[in-house]
Amino acid sequence: MAAVTESHVEQAALSWLEGLGYAVLHGPDIAPEGRAPERENTTTVTVHLPREQRFGPAALQALMRGVGQGPIDET
Repeated sequence: MAAVTESHVEQAALSWLEGLGYAVLHGPDIAPEGRAPERENTTTVTVHLPREQRFGPAALQALMRGVGQGPIDET
């Protein structure tokens, strides 16, 4: 049996998200020095939702209860 690697898990997750309607972008393209920067650094995960699917601050606080305000402020 072949070992499951981080790459296998990443590709499965990206395929699943793409199947849900998310656009999957190539990391180097959206890196700070990329052709279409979307991230401040290469450790940041970026998820963009269409405006009609975005959560307001109250919904985010309810969903992320116990996480603290910091991650919510970053959205």
